[in-house]
Amino acid sequence: MIAPQDSSTTAPGTGFEFRLLGPLEVLRDGVGCPLGSGLTRALLACLLLEPNQVVSMDRLIDMLWEDDPPATARTIVHKSVSQLRKLFGAHRGDNGDGHPEIVTRPPGYLLRVDSDRIDAHRVRSLISKAQGLDAAQRAEMLAEALRMWHGPVLADLDGRLQQLVGTNLDELRMAALEERIAADLELGRHQQLVPELGNLVDQDPMRERLTYLLMLAAYRSGHRAEAQARYHALRQRLSSELGIDPMPEVRTLYERLLRDDETLLSGVRRSTDQEVTPARPVPAELPPGVAGLVGRDRELDALDRMLAEPGNTTRLAVLTGTAGVGKSSVAITWAHRVAESFPDGQLYASLRGFDSERAPLTPGEVLTSMLKALGVASDAIPLDIEDRAALYRSLLAERRVLVLLDNARDSEQVRPLLDALGGLAKELDMAVV
Repeated sequence: MIAPQDSSTTAPGTGFEFRLLGPLEVLRDGVGCPLGSGLTRALLACLLLEPNQVVSMDRLIDMLWEDDPPATARTIVHKSVSQLRKLFGAHRGDNGDGHPEIVTRPPGYLLRVDSDRIDAHRVRSLISKAQGLDAAQRAEMLAEALRMWHGPVLADLDGRLQQLVGTNLDELRMAALEERIAADLELGRHQQLVPELGNLVDQDPMRERLTYLLMLAAYRSGHRAEAQARYHALRQRLSSELGIDPMPEVRTLYERLLRDDETLLSGVRRSTDQEVTPARPVPAELPPGVAGLVGRDRELDALDRMLAEPGNTTRLAVLTGTAGVGKSSVAITWAHRVAESFPDGQLYASLRGFDSERAPLTPGEVLTSMLKALGVASDAIPLDIEDRAALYRSLLAERRVLVLLDNARDSEQVRPLLDALGGLAKELDMAVV
């Protein structure tokens, strides 16, 4: 990895700046630069999303063309890289001014750039810095982050790349917006927030934390009936469309509204009103067992022997083989056989490594799904993938849980998930030969 340059040496608005949170734009001293073809723009977006990291040629081709790359895909990528190098080289200044550079690093390319000059990465930095600040500072910093959105993410790029990136960055925006509103509520701005929250809930009626914030703002503004009506609307929608109840925080708030808990008006909760910590959920995510599996006794016995080995260390088993030989069937069958040996639950994820219709799951998406299965509320899941991995490690510590990762494309797809379990990635190198 190449460390980002120190952004403190360059004044904002000078040198290159990159915008992903809207149409893709490259600004030089505040003036837009022409980027050429749509493919060149998409390639730049791929490199900007992973600054100062090597992005392999195979990954670039996959992100740009998915399952139907042309025979000349590598040549096209080389030409697009050459065009971008000419763009950056034509504007190179004498003072460095945070100048970006595309470097060839096998097995692909690396964009050396100050990541603080990329709006998506600056937003993440601001959101991270806002945590732990007082309400006024938090609201101001989060508002600054939210002002960086200029429309739908990568609005001028169609297809796979926008689908892969847009969802995560849209979720980042909503999480930052909710945190900013929560900070404004702490500052007593509930009356100004009611109209804003009402519009947001109408646009996204299934987002539970928005309803939670609206209920609280409405109650503090003296609109008790609206606060209760919003709860009932959410409960009815969740029940009819998903068959579930609102999350515990929303139900507890509703109960406190019914009691006219006066501490809701100040945001201070009495110790006697603290929610009782619920029992930890026990996930049971294994898909249905496979009927009629035959001829795999040797593999099943080997898995049994691994499980019977003495010691309490985390164990890793890797099933490899060509497509269609029954790897998933063996893994699922064995997982059901030994499920009782894992009293704290079983987690499952199909990584979609070779799915012809959907993109492979990213490690961040898998961690989010598993954290939810372990009882973490959506709004409590960390934005940064390393923080997600740390929380995942903490939740699995001292617990006996079976984790089944199915349909992996390659070792690189599962390596971050094994690192989250603590050092198993090295064992993966030994197991996959």
